[in-house]
Amino acid sequence: MQTVTFYHYQSSGDYVRDGPDSETEDKPQKTVTIKTIHKLEHLSDDCLSSDDDDDSSITIHDISMEESELGLVSNPDLVWTPTKYKPAQVARFVSLIQNKNWKLKEAAKETGIEPSAAYKFNRQWKDNGGCTLPGYVPALELKPKQNNIKLIDEHSQFLESYVDEHLTCIIKDATHELCKAFEGLTINQSTVYRHVTEKLSFSLTQTQPKVAEQNSEDTIEARCQFVEYIIDNEIDFKKKCVFVDESRFKKNMVRPVTWSKKGEPADVEVPTQQGVNLSVLGCMSYYGLIALSQQVPKSSGLKKRKIVSKRSGLPHGTSSSHFLLFVREMSSVLKKVGLNNMYIVMDNAGIHKTAEVLQAVRDHGHTPLFLPPYSLFLNPIEECWAQIKREVRKTPLEKNEILATHIEEAAKIVTTKNCKGYIRHSYRYFNKCINMERT
Repeated sequence: MQTVTFYHYQSSGDYVRDGPDSETEDKPQKTVTIKTIHKLEHLSDDCLSSDDDDDSSITIHDISMEESELGLVSNPDLVWTPTKYKPAQVARFVSLIQNKNWKLKEAAKETGIEPSAAYKFNRQWKDNGGCTLPGYVPALELKPKQNNIKLIDEHSQFLESYVDEHLTCIIKDATHELCKAFEGLTINQSTVYRHVTEKLSFSLTQTQPKVAEQNSEDTIEARCQFVEYIIDNEIDFKKKCVFVDESRFKKNMVRPVTWSKKGEPADVEVPTQQGVNLSVLGCMSYYGLIALSQQVPKSSGLKKRKIVSKRSGLPHGTSSSHFLLFVREMSSVLKKVGLNNMYIVMDNAGIHKTAEVLQAVRDHGHTPLFLPPYSLFLNPIEECWAQIKREVRKTPLEKNEILATHIEEAAKIVTTKNCKGYIRHSYRYFNKCINMERT
């Protein structure tokens, strides 16, 4: 047995529930320049307390005074590594600890060095026996930088073509293929990434998978024929069509994103039970959302399809039976609101094409009109479902709340203006279909 509840949405925004009630439902960096550095034999606090200059261009001639005071010995084999701290800062930090017995945290705060870096510098000072200022490393240990290469137009053309042909590629692959295509070119991934995103204007966006057949020759031809049929038969797509479709709702539906404080998880409580998917049929027209119909199965805990009584005149199979009931009730509602001789626009689902359904549509003076395959954008009700689902997802259901009631309330936000806008949006695709363009 199955229970069908039918909701009739009136122009006033109210709705009437027909049928039995149901309470249950289941930018590149600079090249590192190797400079002449100095090896410390001992530290003098007087000279280490000076922190006035930009050390990035230090040479022996620049610091001859400091050399005589510190007793520094020139060592061309060491290089100051590219950190955000200057040698003078680190030297003062070490001096405060070694000569004045400051605590590490106090010395770090005084010299503007972060605690994590301070511990690292202190450990390096101890490891090298206090003879080399932390931050200097042997020049031979430095790997040559590869990000000083300027990409030219030929590189740009190659990268643009490669990304266009491999939309799901990663920067590592693009860099490898670029260096492989241009012999002798060495460049790092970060430079390629900046070039692809800033120069070529690519961006990483959420993937939207498309079925290959969506833009096949047969599908494109079918869309063209569909639009030509509407034009040749002077069918008013906006005002003479009723758009029908089915959508599924789950009890634990929730928005995929939510607000949370930085560093805190974005947890949203939802019902433990996934429950039975609630299948909802709906139809809309230029005049608004007309009706929604829900099917609430009587579950006995066993997955078993029960045969419908022959007296009902319904074909076997719950889905097709439910849709046939929906068509009959929908036709009755259309008659009540004065929408006669309408085109009932549906997709190519099997339950939409049964002999009983087609006969029921024609018996009520309407004409079935089937959409071309893989063409959801030509069915405006798809956007209507998206609007209702967004509303349902806003507030997760409480433990004892009924999903059907949540859907009813969400459906009330769909206005006639919304429906007209959805239909106009679908209508704008007609020129693309006539010109046989990909979508």
